[in-house]
Amino acid sequence: MRSSRARTIGGWRPSEVWVLKRGDPLLATFSKFAAKTFDWQGHNNAERVEFLLSLADSYPVVGWVLIPTDDEAVSLLSQHHDVLAGVYRLTTPPWRELRVLVGKWLLHQLAGGLEIPQLWTRLPKNGQELRSLNHGFLVILKPRSRDIANRFTNTKAWLLNDEDSLLVKYIEVSALLPSDSVMVQEHIPGGTDGQFSSFALCQEGRVLTFVTARRSRQWPMDFGRASSFVETVDLPEIIEPSCRILRATRFTGIV
Repeated sequence: MRSSRARTIGGWRPSEVWVLKRGDPLLATFSKFAAKTFDWQGHNNAERVEFLLSLADSYPVVGWVLIPTDDEAVSLLSQHHDVLAGVYRLTTPPWRELRVLVGKWLLHQLAGGLEIPQLWTRLPKNGQELRSLNHGFLVILKPRSRDIANRFTNTKAWLLNDEDSLLVKYIEVSALLPSDSVMVQEHIPGGTDGQFSSFALCQEGRVLTFVTARRSRQWPMDFGRASSFVETVDLPEIIEPSCRILRATRFTGIV
């Protein structure tokens, strides 16, 4: 959350930043730029949205910018775009525009239609269909979306070494999510030195500015939920396919 009001310090006009956190402390809460930190209260999305609205009643934050920093917050702000946009400035488009990017299976299908190279990925309907898959390499189980919080979605992905353990874990996660919500995907081995991200500011699919980065350290180390050290690097080979997706979805906002 960022304020549009600022005071000049040596010719520089910083914006005041407040952090909303859930659960364990976020890295951002330790930043010297975080003027205030609040626990984001609420047991469900409706209560969390109500908490955001109540902040505007208690503090002079109307018109501040909301910048989500995890998948769950992105979905929440997007799905409640209409009511929140009446109070805050949003960097997240409405759900009707964003759902194809948040849903991993929908994004996989979009990338396939745009002829963008990607991992071998399947979405089996049940255990029998899972047994029929002939992959021949290490795979991971991952949720097609993270709208539901549980021990599977919170750990992001599970790595399986053989067919028996794959079936056992699939049955286990099917008790936590609908069976058609669990994706099976090829696993590419390697360390964090081979993990990269692209960031952009867009308006209706037109990329206004772009940066690429290497996620050199993350936590947890295997399938990180957050990066603890990121460095910008020049990677033009990932800019073009990223821009292709953003143009296809006419994305507006920060991605």
